[in-house]
Amino acid sequence: MTDTELNIIFDAIEEIIGNAKEWYKDYTYSPKTNEYSYKSEKKNYEEIKSWFLLDVK
Repeated sequence: MTDTELNIIFDAIEEIIGNAKEWYKDYTYSPKTNEYSYKSEKKNYEEIKSWFLLDVK
């Protein structure tokens, strides 16, 4: 791994640490799946789901 790649990783970690409290508000945690999901995904779920429905006649 190069110094440049390490710096990118370190910068990303600093961003996460520096913004964690703010970004946390945008996510919900599911203890059932042990995953975080972005809150806006739920708002758009029905619209996105409709893109994949087949109109069979």
